[in-house]
Amino acid sequence: MPELQPIVILGVILVSFPLQLLLSPSATSDIKYHLQILTDRILDFLKDYGYQPPGAEQRQKLFAHHRFLPEEANAEKEYYASSKKVRQRTSDMKFRIGDVVYNKLRKYRGLVIGWDLRAHAPPEFMDALKQSEEWQDGPHYAILIDGKDRLQPEMGYSPQMSLVLSEGRIHHHLISRYAERYDEKLKKYVLRPRLRDTYPDD
Repeated sequence: MPELQPIVILGVILVSFPLQLLLSPSATSDIKYHLQILTDRILDFLKDYGYQPPGAEQRQKLFAHHRFLPEEANAEKEYYASSKKVRQRTSDMKFRIGDVVYNKLRKYRGLVIGWDLRAHAPPEFMDALKQSEEWQDGPHYAILIDGKDRLQPEMGYSPQMSLVLSEGRIHHHLISRYAERYDEKLKKYVLRPRLRDTYPDD
């Protein structure tokens, strides 16, 4: 039987340890997040040498419409509830900035950090979600997705029809940009002043 090269053994050990943590049922969202970052860096390194992981293109297309940050939104178009214009609530709106919500379709909890009276996103985003006219016409909410529900910190943009009110703290590295603290009595987050200026009725 041929002897295994030391480099192969080292490679197996290096891959086995993070894999063990990732597959462990007690793994926390922080561990999963950092393992995902490590995996991404290893794959980026391998791509520099011509390696393309199987299914990478399909995964990128599938999840492209889920991952956006306000900084990436088109400044002129003010997509994803990123406009700084003062918003006036309507009677059909169910949620407010600072509310914790649960997305029934995508199975995540998150913090509402903005809203539009009707969907305002790039056409490719709306096409990817294949939303009906009824859904596009209703209120849409920008949401910081709880790190416990996703491997990487993400933000979402969801129609009101897919959301229900929830409670509890949200774990996301951007939360301090939008909220000062979590109010245990009200079961919601207290907004930063700049958000209160944009959403005075919330």
